[in-house]
Amino acid sequence: MAIREHYPPGQFCWVELIARDMSEAREFYRRLFGWQSVDVETGTGRPYAHFELEGRPVAGLGQLSAALVDKRQPANWNSYIHVEDIPATCERAVQLGAAVTVPQTQVGSAGTLAFLRDPTGAEVGLWQKQDHPGAGLHQDFHCFCWNELRTRDLERAAEFYGQLFGWEFSDYPSIMGKYYVITHRDETCSGILQIDHRWGEMPPRWMVYFAVQHVDITVDRVRQLGGYVVVHPFDIAEGRGAVVADAQGAMFDLVQMRAEPEAEEKDAT
Repeated sequence: MAIREHYPPGQFCWVELIARDMSEAREFYRRLFGWQSVDVETGTGRPYAHFELEGRPVAGLGQLSAALVDKRQPANWNSYIHVEDIPATCERAVQLGAAVTVPQTQVGSAGTLAFLRDPTGAEVGLWQKQDHPGAGLHQDFHCFCWNELRTRDLERAAEFYGQLFGWEFSDYPSIMGKYYVITHRDETCSGILQIDHRWGEMPPRWMVYFAVQHVDITVDRVRQLGGYVVVHPFDIAEGRGAVVADAQGAMFDLVQMRAEPEAEEKDAT
């Protein structure tokens, strides 16, 4: 397993499902990814849990407010970037054209969070750790492995995040559209995709990718569990992908990486 105990500042460290019904979400992801869930105390008065795999936290689970449930808002996945100083990061982000949508909030002894809406309209979380550094498993099967901004203004987004976090960007060929791969501190684990009219009225958002062994089998399982397919499985240079949503409407990506040539040779012997 890809065990992580530390995430450098400026890198994605945690993902979190805000569900319409926490009990239903626990069962859906238990049956889909084999996740167990453990309630945790946050000091905020709201219920919260950690999804765990192999006894290590891989994602968070929170409850959508009653008012938003009544308005039929779907569940959603959030992404968090590790920072060392949330007040300073928020101040700098506002100077660069962002808005603070959730102010600095202490989460028990785990750490502090805040949320920004970037200049292109996508929201992203900030996390300043204390006891909780983030996901204990990363870039492994049934763990988050990639975070991707889908926006209608790729250049404005790159300018903003580059100035805020020091991210570096490189063009990458993609069948989906113009794409930048993000590199930070010699690690590449996120990207930016330019979306257009083909995406309909989809708002800008950060999407979460989960690694699976077989995309097509996992997509069928999503359907069986009451979820649905947003983008049917398709081939990519690295393997195979799909976009799905759980039974409460939270969208996420699935990716199956192509085996390395050496691994394929070993499998054949």
